[in-house]
Amino acid sequence: MDASEAVWRAHRNAFRLDPSQIHLANFFLASPPVAVRAAADHWRALLDSDPHLLESFLLGDLAELGSGIAADSPYFQAKAAMAGYLGAPAEEVAFVPSTTTGLALIYNGLSIRAGAEMVITPDAHYSLHQAVYRAAEKNGATVRKCGLYHDPAHATREEILDSVHAALTPRTRCLGLTWVSSRTGVKLPLPEIADIVAEANRDRDEADRCLLIVDGVQGFGAEDEEAARLGADFFIAGAHKWFLGPAGTGVVHGRAWAWRQIAPTIPSFEIDTTLHNCWLGNHPLPATQASFVAPGGFTDYANIFTDYANIFALTETVRFHHRLGRSAIAARIRELNTRLRDELAGTPGVRLLTPRDPAMASGLVCFEIPGLSTGAVVTMLATHRVKVATSPYAEETIRMGAGIVNNHHEIDRAMTAVRSIAA
Repeated sequence: MDASEAVWRAHRNAFRLDPSQIHLANFFLASPPVAVRAAADHWRALLDSDPHLLESFLLGDLAELGSGIAADSPYFQAKAAMAGYLGAPAEEVAFVPSTTTGLALIYNGLSIRAGAEMVITPDAHYSLHQAVYRAAEKNGATVRKCGLYHDPAHATREEILDSVHAALTPRTRCLGLTWVSSRTGVKLPLPEIADIVAEANRDRDEADRCLLIVDGVQGFGAEDEEAARLGADFFIAGAHKWFLGPAGTGVVHGRAWAWRQIAPTIPSFEIDTTLHNCWLGNHPLPATQASFVAPGGFTDYANIFTDYANIFALTETVRFHHRLGRSAIAARIRELNTRLRDELAGTPGVRLLTPRDPAMASGLVCFEIPGLSTGAVVTMLATHRVKVATSPYAEETIRMGAGIVNNHHEIDRAMTAVRSIAA
């Protein structure tokens, strides 16, 4: 075992995962590092001992504050830490419970003229599709599906960019994309796509611009990228997958001008003097900013302390990524999953759907074994103590993804199981 492999195996001790299983489905819901879990436990215990602390954590002293949540609040510290990881100012970031909630809040709040069109791709997730169709129905808009590649395994940057060019029309109000497809594993070249959208917007009024809205959850935490610099107008991601955050946490980053296109859906508990005075004086809200859209409310009194404790623990999650190094984490994920793709591509009886080119893929690897249902393959792999998942689409695929909890020996064992099933 080389020194690098030994170091990564040592990092495995930072997680409570069952060591008898090969965990290749953490992209669905990750077990957070022990330090992150301990941080959440600390905040939950503190709130259990003094529930009134939550009010001061959220409100502070409105008479003195002026700018919202106090800078020494664990909520603000978590937001500042996440914003730093995203490469954005904190005022452009909103906390949400999940990618699904974030997508719903953005699409439901988006101002769309009747007759405008909303463009999505066929392999986007159910949550994105549902949010778009409901927004289109409400606003009298139309939805158009545009595929970006013919064969996912051989998708190229040029093919995708040509497809985006062809998909946009003067009536397109939003382009909803998935950074890393959870059906195929294809990773989109977002900065180049953003350039195309910017060119299409050059002569448009702000209210008619096409917004690039990205479901980024399967790349967030797996890629060495500051998400806010990828060029999307809105980037939405749950933090409880590749990012390894506590359950029920997620973020939306939006450009300042893009937030002005959104009407809040759920009243926010990020109450600053602006929101407070508008409420007291019965005044309409000014142009939307991120804090207006973050959903408030105590959704479950039995778990409300856990909900906020998990948000506060995102600060420790960011520290965990900094300790290991964003670049090192991304390189490890790329190393393991490039090997997985190469091994699957060379296995008789297996059809790899994810491109082998590392520039076109991330941590998610999708494949099929023709003649066997995806559910059957997942069940058979489980008998080998290999945990993988299916994709929730009309054309299901088998999904696996190696993260920093995995090692090359586990890849060997997983591939031995796959070969035995495919044979």
